[in-house]
Amino acid sequence: VLVAQVEALEAGRPDPLGYQADLGEVYWGSLYASDGRGLLAGPDDAVWREVVDRDGWNHVHLWAEGDHHVIELNGARTVDARDTAFTTGVLAFQLHEGPACEVRYANARIRPLR
Repeated sequence: VLVAQVEALEAGRPDPLGYQADLGEVYWGSLYASDGRGLLAGPDDAVWREVVDRDGWNHVHLWAEGDHHVIELNGARTVDARDTAFTTGVLAFQLHEGPACEVRYANARIRPLR
């Protein structure tokens, strides 16, 4: 998939092909596919509005095994979905183009499921 992502970037696509765990605006804790399908799954507004700390740190737990994707935001499960479009890829932190902003990451850990 890495080759496909590089080819997509070279073809002028703004994002690599794959899944995104979206955070920010109205997409807090959502699962997005950058292959043209867009938003695949996300919580009701009431769920993310209740748990998001807009002025502090937010804890995000991502879990992916095969076609099963789970996103938890500050302990609340926001996505539990299945999708088979991508089975391999790269992990990256992303900041979209737009108005100036600051994004901070702390204590990022990657662990194998088994």
